[in-house]
Amino acid sequence: VIMYQVITRTLRRTIGRRELWNGNRESLRNVIRCDPHRSIIAWAWTSRNHNRDKYRRAMSDPAFAQLRFIRLRSRRDVRSFLDSLQTVSDQTA
Repeated sequence: VIMYQVITRTLRRTIGRRELWNGNRESLRNVIRCDPHRSIIAWAWTSRNHNRDKYRRAMSDPAFAQLRFIRLRSRRDVRSFLDSLQTVSDQTA
């Protein structure tokens, strides 16, 4: 899911020459680079396992026992979660 989102978003920004901030735009050169410091796609690919492991450790760490971790594995999960927040918000208003 992450790679699909990163790749499609990056290609859309590159092809559309959409401004990101302060005149910066994605360049085709950076899209095809293998250097994770230059390419968001390479960064996402190389950091995925590290980040996944970091969050798994945090979820089992007693220091974070007071936190509730919610794993959202698809866009459908995200939509359902956000809808549930809206429902709770509507009930408390």
